[in-house]
Amino acid sequence: MTEDTQYTAFTSMIRGGQTPKAAYDMFRSMFGDEVAKTVYARYEQKVGLIRVLEDPITFSDGRVHGWYAGPSEGDRFWPALEKYIRERKGWPDETVKAIDDATTKILSLMQPPGLGSVDTRGLVVGYVQSGKTANYTALIAKAADVGYRLFIVLAGVHNSLRRQTEQRLRNELVALNKNQWATLTSLEEDFRPSAGGNTNVFLSDSTNLRILCVVKKNAHVLARLLKWLKAGESSVLAGCPVLIIDDEADQAGLNASRDPNSRTVINRRVLEIIDLLPKVAYVGYTATPFANVLVDPSGDDLYPSSFIASLPQSAAYFGAETLFGREPLDEDADSSEREGLDMIRVVPDDEIDFLRPKSAKDRLSFEAEISPSLEQALDYFLLACAARRLRGSESHASMLIHTTLYADPHESIAAKVEEYCHDRLRSLKKDKKSLIGRLRDLWVDEAPCVPASSWGNPTHDFEDLRPLLVDVASETEVVVENAQSLSRLAFGKDAKIQIAVGGNTLSRGLTLEGLLVSFFVRSASAYDTLLQMGRWFGYRMGYEDLPRIWMTEELRSAFFLLATVEQEIRNDIARYDAESLTPKDFGVRIRTHPGLGITSRLKMRSAVDCNVSYANQTKQTRFFKHKDAEWLRANQQAARDLLEAAGEPGMLGLNRVYRDVPVERILEFFANYKVHESHPMLQPNTLGAYIRAQRANNSLTRWNVALVQRGTPSEALGQLTLSEGLTLNLVSRSKLVQSDKSFANLGTIATQSYYNLDLDEDRRSQKLSSRTVEDNPLLVIIPISRTSSEMSTRTKGEGKGKARAALDAVEDILGIALCFPPAKVQTPQRYVTVDLSKIEVDEEDEYIDEEEESA
Repeated sequence: MTEDTQYTAFTSMIRGGQTPKAAYDMFRSMFGDEVAKTVYARYEQKVGLIRVLEDPITFSDGRVHGWYAGPSEGDRFWPALEKYIRERKGWPDETVKAIDDATTKILSLMQPPGLGSVDTRGLVVGYVQSGKTANYTALIAKAADVGYRLFIVLAGVHNSLRRQTEQRLRNELVALNKNQWATLTSLEEDFRPSAGGNTNVFLSDSTNLRILCVVKKNAHVLARLLKWLKAGESSVLAGCPVLIIDDEADQAGLNASRDPNSRTVINRRVLEIIDLLPKVAYVGYTATPFANVLVDPSGDDLYPSSFIASLPQSAAYFGAETLFGREPLDEDADSSEREGLDMIRVVPDDEIDFLRPKSAKDRLSFEAEISPSLEQALDYFLLACAARRLRGSESHASMLIHTTLYADPHESIAAKVEEYCHDRLRSLKKDKKSLIGRLRDLWVDEAPCVPASSWGNPTHDFEDLRPLLVDVASETEVVVENAQSLSRLAFGKDAKIQIAVGGNTLSRGLTLEGLLVSFFVRSASAYDTLLQMGRWFGYRMGYEDLPRIWMTEELRSAFFLLATVEQEIRNDIARYDAESLTPKDFGVRIRTHPGLGITSRLKMRSAVDCNVSYANQTKQTRFFKHKDAEWLRANQQAARDLLEAAGEPGMLGLNRVYRDVPVERILEFFANYKVHESHPMLQPNTLGAYIRAQRANNSLTRWNVALVQRGTPSEALGQLTLSEGLTLNLVSRSKLVQSDKSFANLGTIATQSYYNLDLDEDRRSQKLSSRTVEDNPLLVIIPISRTSSEMSTRTKGEGKGKARAALDAVEDILGIALCFPPAKVQTPQRYVTVDLSKIEVDEEDEYIDEEEESA
């Protein structure tokens, strides 16, 4: 027996459920000490490499220790898939390696199929349109290699997505090992008992088959599958390891019952299937995990108690941060705002009534119009398609028009779009100067906004595109894609140019190949709904400079916030992983917003509080009620009272630093200082509870307070007098442009250098805070002029930049920033999320029943 064969036998024992020690002891008795030590050392080396993989970042319950050492000689399914994606699909080595590493780490967190019982509940967090299907396809292949036999893929709630998923899994799993797979579903039909045949025969280990079942999250379908499984003998079920992949795991499968003592039918069916199976690993995949991490972990539900994994983001991926930018966070290396690409175009609010019905009762009588911005988007799509064709592309090109969830108005919108496209084609054939001039001006405006050379793509003049316009326009099809439409999007072998007008079937899971232009004015007010509607996220190889998105300013501001929320969630997962915490120790925190819900209120029944710690953290205020004079004056008074009790300051340039201020004065300040509700971690009850808990451990008893100001007085900005002899030169902080005028979002108000103001000169020069457990915490007070003017306004052709407006506050604003030292003793606190009960969340019609037969 060769060393490789011995190693394969050794890993097979562990995959079969034996502990590494038991396998080692057995090998030693069979082959002697030297062989056992050699094989075990090789195994430990590979397991060690998996443990230290940086991606995906995970935190787990720690129940599973080093059983999976990665793909092994003799594996059949992953090697075939790896060869397919590398050679047939042409994926680069780094992409294949990223999938290989990620799925190896995820599988190592699942329990081995050889155990007497398996009960894994995991969650994999990806990005919208980022390759989650590729990841779970690889996970299925590797799980099949180690002995999992039945694979149930819960593929969304619509037939179109289920069919798309079935097709892909057949191509990438079944077709590569035809004699090793049996399928219980087909492209045309969801699960039916007649396809399954005799349960015992299918699931018996004597067949040595792997069984694939791709089903919708539909009550009737799941009931049929459950009934089929129940027909199996208990001994057969006990010997059949099952992997359930829940695609779009935050949709439909979670409990959203209005009755707190009841369950939705789909949630109950999924749990009944899991409870029936003695060996089952449930792994959810989603890009919007808000509802999943808010499930009650103490209940018998789908909370990811075993592990949560955060997939890495490829440099080539166009995500929310790339497109919209985000706020800086504590973990960032610098405090500057992350800018988005200059691809977003604003649809004026006064056009909305031409594009979507005002309410549900108006949907039947609604007549759409081609608004100026929609006309511009359609014209740009024509130009972008011509640019792709000029670059030699023979792939699909698509445009998304998503204005309303209601299906009835889609036909009206599509008819107007088709009419406009036909009129434009006639004008192009006649070479009308007015149209040619308009198209030329549009291309001259748009092309420099995102330079093609930034991605190594060729730059085109309008005259280069002009000869292609008639052909592109004549090939363009308008397709209605919703639950009622007969014609649907088709991405076959022959490349098409398609404009898709639709609703919810375009808002989750379904991929629009070659998406160039998105026109999106859909009303939505929940984090997960908005992110999932972002079909524009994904990969744009060879045309990275061409995509554009038209949306309202309100939606653009919302996506800027969501990019920040996404990164905060991933930062939490990384922090908990580093601190060896489990999903039941700390919940993933989700920032709240006064104008947006996180997810359906019915999915947030357990979103009451979570653990937070301020140790080694920096925080700052960004949101202010700039039109509330009483609110702003209360903050000025809170600062005045604190500084009068703080003693004499030292001077650091023009900044004042008060040292060793008693914690009692700081607590009084936080009790009186008004914080916007968008800052849950800066609310006085939460912040005060942490400070008091630390004080009980003789920490945070003395504080430093820094008062910063502008270097020289400015007549335009003015000065603020807090007390006799204390007049400050106000600084300028303009506000981000947003639709909600009730508060001002100032973005970053404290630069990184502020957090080191009270430290000695050597440490003050460092970019990040180097505060130690022996240092005082720091409170920074930043006086902001109410007359702060606009700045960095986005202008076409001048690169990227976030639009900012004049602050126009009724009083000068006092912002604050905090820097906490590491904690000698951890005292995590609980905080309650804001009350979202009055927010009207635009619920998706997640549970449309596409099954004709009754239950």
